[in-house]
Amino acid sequence: MGTWGTAILADDFARDVYDDYFELHGAGRPHDTIRRELEQKHADGITDADLSTLFWLALAKAQWQCGALDDDVRARVERIVMTGEGLDRWREAGEALLAKRRQVLARFLKQLRTAKAKLRKRRPLRKDAAIYEPGTCLAFRLPNGEWGAAIVLAADNTHKAAGKNWVAVLDWKGPELPTSEAFERRNWLTQVFRQSPLDTDARPEPAAAWCMAQSHRKEAHGLRVVGKTSVRPTDPAPVRRLAPWSFPRFTVIARYNIPW
Repeated sequence: MGTWGTAILADDFARDVYDDYFELHGAGRPHDTIRRELEQKHADGITDADLSTLFWLALAKAQWQCGALDDDVRARVERIVMTGEGLDRWREAGEALLAKRRQVLARFLKQLRTAKAKLRKRRPLRKDAAIYEPGTCLAFRLPNGEWGAAIVLAADNTHKAAGKNWVAVLDWKGPELPTSEAFERRNWLTQVFRQSPLDTDARPEPAAAWCMAQSHRKEAHGLRVVGKTSVRPTDPAPVRRLAPWSFPRFTVIARYNIPW
């Protein structure tokens, strides 16, 4: 599973539940039927200690946006927020992210206690196609004015709502745009990706993730295509790990301790 931030839907499982809801909503299903189908489809997640809170938060967000929030779903969210249930992954990430996640949850609960002014209409779930072709060489602007570099290694448009690109980040930064030499050298930046706080056996691996098309708009101004390379069999292979398009930039910022 991939968690890439503190927002309610900043996790691939939560996003799946949310997208599943609106796929059925767009098809005209009644809200009680949608909930029943989601609980059946994601039964394993609901009984999983790490995933159950994500399911109820995502369901609550979707129901609230449609003006169909069930009382017991809101009560579950209240319990999650008040007890701190499901915060282990952010606690493991450090006090700063833990505090931010708590703030997000508190704001979300406050939101659920008010009626949404403009309800979401029934419409087919929009699909955003993958942005780049495999082999695209990208540069991205860092807060200090320098550039970082990443390579798009794959494109996937099979998901019902979200096209995505598999992007691997290079351990490189510089004052000028990266040249082809930086991309051909393939000096990958590495990270430790833990499946849970109890995953003590995780080892460093290339910093790579599926970057979703929906988040590209927010980052497009800082991204630049600077060339093309051939994808190699030895390049980092795709795994189930989702992230927004801010992932390459944040990864290099953390690697080099670049101040904001």
